Amino acid sequence: MSLVTIGPIIVGLCAAGALVGLVIARREVLRRRLTNIGDAVTGATAIERHPLIGVWQIDPTDTPAIERWGETTLEFRSDGTLIHTIHGAVKDEVALLTYRILDDNWIETDQPSHPRPERTRYALSPEGLLITFESQTARYRRSV
Repeated sequence: MSLVTIGPIIVGLCAAGALVGLVIARREVLRRRLTNIGDAVTGATAIERHPLIGVWQIDPTDTPAIERWGETTLEFRSDGTLIHTIHGAVKDEVALLTYRILDDNWIETDQPSHPRPERTRYALSPEGLLITFESQTARYRRSV
């Protein structure tokens, strides 16, 4: 074999070896994200499947919560963004937050412009989403 013939083979083998290494590394990253066999089919991560993800509007019959916090909407996005909107008569006030889902039905929120993490208890029930903050619970319904 001449050096010219071997060269592309060696380069090909090196390239294939590197490619295999990248595929294995990528597979390991994906494996960590997948939590069950259903995820392997859909590609969904645990946060994307979490029932908290979506848009929630304060229950119009929850008068104490509306009196305290106003007409509010919470939008939990799968990227860890939480958009908290207080609907006003003239204009809405919007707070862009981040959140993390913690164990035992707690979420931790933070406002990147004024960092100060806060923990809030939540529960999902047949009535919707229950958020308990400063000892008062507000009821939210999933927005359609």
